[in-house]
Amino acid sequence: MSDELAGLTTQDIAAQIGANHATVRKYIQLEGIEPVRVHGRTNGAIKYYDLEAVRAAVEPHIQKHMSHDTTPNIDPETGLTWAQKERRERARALQAENDKAEAIESHEILYTAQHFDTIRAIVESLERIPAKLQGKLGLTPEQAAVVREMLDAARTEAAAKIEEMV
Repeated sequence: MSDELAGLTTQDIAAQIGANHATVRKYIQLEGIEPVRVHGRTNGAIKYYDLEAVRAAVEPHIQKHMSHDTTPNIDPETGLTWAQKERRERARALQAENDKAEAIESHEILYTAQHFDTIRAIVESLERIPAKLQGKLGLTPEQAAVVREMLDAARTEAAAKIEEMV
């Protein structure tokens, strides 16, 4: 074993084996691995360890935590990552909600109750027409009844068309 690899710091070992520095220190302590003497380096507060001994102690523990799934984290339909797709869907939902609120505020969209109120007002106005015609034009009761029948037929036809739409 070369002198260069015989003694490395825990940080150097962590970088070489792809582990967290704290994990390397933890398993060095648990396995009781002793520091090695390295020629040409001052030992002082820095401790040097044998790379192969530390690798043998640490790798079995980090291998079970590493994911070997190499499938890309990409939605095949959109070509976006799942996080990007989720953000796009949330943005679209928020935009649709804002568009709906704007349409309601500008009266482009009415609530169902508002539609019913509008239809009710139209029908009530139509129901008053025969009486108004009778008063203004001097229609006979029979003539007013014919106008009323015609308006009732129109109202029934309109109700049937509305029912088909719903």
